[in-house]
Amino acid sequence: RGLAAWIPPAVLGLLFANYPPLIEGPFRNAAGGVDISLPVAIGAAAVLYLLTLWIWPEPSYVYPAADGPRLVPAAPGQKPPPVEGGRAPIQPAIDREPVRGSGPVG
Repeated sequence: RGLAAWIPPAVLGLLFANYPPLIEGPFRNAAGGVDISLPVAIGAAAVLYLLTLWIWPEPSYVYPAADGPRLVPAAPGQKPPPVEGGRAPIQPAIDREPVRGSGPVG
């Protein structure tokens, strides 16, 4: 969700960039030659991120209980239980051939 809301505005910002000779976007003169790439990218990212939250809402437990979500819906969901003992469970190793030179030295 975050990358979907970040990549298109970054590209859009580059289209409005006006920093000669390094980069000159095709819409660089949209504001009379003033570089408006940052406000365009920030505004587009904010709108696109809210849109992605409408399409794929976060579960309700990620929002503060007193306030709840603002401007966006919340999906139903149960909060996962905490990890016991402060450590994640250890996954069994995959059986495979050892890589040469990756074993202990000795």
